[in-house]
Amino acid sequence: MADMNENEANDIVSDELVFHDNDDNDDDDGPAYVDMSDPALQDDIVQVDFENEPMDDDATIDGNYETNEPSSSNSPPVPEMSTQILRCHTGPVYTLATHRSSSDGTILIASGGGDDKAFFTKRSPSSDPESIEIPHVFTDTVSTVEFASDGSLLAVGCYDGSILVYKTSPTLSLVTKLDGPTDVEFVRFHPSNTVLLAGSSTDGTVWMYHIDTQRVLQVFVGHESGGNNGDSCITDGGFTSDGKWVVTTGSDGTCRVWNPKKGTCRHVFREEGGKGYFAEGSLTCLDVSGGINKEDSGANLGLVGCEDGTAWIVHLVNKKILSCLHHYDKSSSSSTNTDTNMEEDTAPRSIEAVGFSKSHPHWCATGGADGLVKVWDMNGNNQCRQTCNHRSLADGEGDVGDSAAGVTRLKWHPTKPYIYTTTSDGMVCVWDARNGSCLSKFTGHDVDSPINDVSLLSNAVTNSSMDGDHTTTIVSASDDGTIRLFEFLEG
Repeated sequence: MADMNENEANDIVSDELVFHDNDDNDDDDGPAYVDMSDPALQDDIVQVDFENEPMDDDATIDGNYETNEPSSSNSPPVPEMSTQILRCHTGPVYTLATHRSSSDGTILIASGGGDDKAFFTKRSPSSDPESIEIPHVFTDTVSTVEFASDGSLLAVGCYDGSILVYKTSPTLSLVTKLDGPTDVEFVRFHPSNTVLLAGSSTDGTVWMYHIDTQRVLQVFVGHESGGNNGDSCITDGGFTSDGKWVVTTGSDGTCRVWNPKKGTCRHVFREEGGKGYFAEGSLTCLDVSGGINKEDSGANLGLVGCEDGTAWIVHLVNKKILSCLHHYDKSSSSSTNTDTNMEEDTAPRSIEAVGFSKSHPHWCATGGADGLVKVWDMNGNNQCRQTCNHRSLADGEGDVGDSAAGVTRLKWHPTKPYIYTTTSDGMVCVWDARNGSCLSKFTGHDVDSPINDVSLLSNAVTNSSMDGDHTTTIVSASDDGTIRLFEFLEG
């Protein structure tokens, strides 16, 4: 598949990077439909009973909760607090995406895993969910799935280089297969939902496609060899919230801002000798969804997490590094171990998740392998205002969890100052960022299995006119091979 030349790209990409829809091309090439009501496919559909989820053979009853025995005999049983369990995968589930329809409340869930399979699940308010295997033969781990913001499209990426785009309604139908990078690490939709970004975990390239015309708009090249294996690894990336820039992070320790129209690198945030910009090591996570501080109110900020326990706030337009957030505190971590020297060598430091608050855009959060989530005030000299300590949750009688468990993901609530986190020992927690208190914690996943991905569905967004309390559905994917749904009643 050849790249577009600059004139062709300019025909599609406007000065504001708003991409034109080509609805007339939707039905070209005769897309293959998967009708989930087809009787011939009923054997492939996984039915899950919302009210009466069947128990495992070795499950027991503890109080009001079903308890599942983890795979390790040394681990205690955990209370089953999920409202629903999807068991469509036969191996670890590494990625998931969700969408809730604003018109009828139907929930869409896409997932991919180490069993080299991807699944599409649809649950309407009036029926049990139906899960169907996406009809493509993958030969490696399905590493990334993503819905367009309106839920109309689903993109799937795999470590075998496969990139597929499907329509989700009225039935799952293949729109296109795209050629591009090897070992696809992520796929991201442009806010217009007509352009897709895909980054590689090995060859250091990021590809941008126009979905309707099935053409390559740009290939961004520039990340250098780095990391333990010497590969030029892209670790994260995406479009800014206004769609004007592409931002990527890599194992080479750089964060790069790209011009989507020209395909050029606009700026590189990297380590600079003596200045302390981006310590050596891989950059692990990224958020470019917003954020404001006292110097900027245009949501032009990026938040980057690093292996060394620091996070950096950068201004994507002014090309400035604004602050370094020192998440990892060696003194507090060392106090948990009497052998200080040993702790210095082995203490987990890496920042695994970052995010800007939606309800308080001058706040941001970092989640680390040390089990802590820290909330930072970007209007108050970037000071840590609260610490949410997952380790403290394992101290109470009857509580579960590993005191050494790290944070794997964090998500901010779309309208409230709540942070939803997942851990390497299978817990889901809800925190109040205003005071650092734990509002709720949910168990059900095996404590020996990390939660690899999480997504939130709040009816406060789809039913904003409703009075009273709202409910957030938390969807989590784990190494234990399950996808679990938990319900949190918001105050």
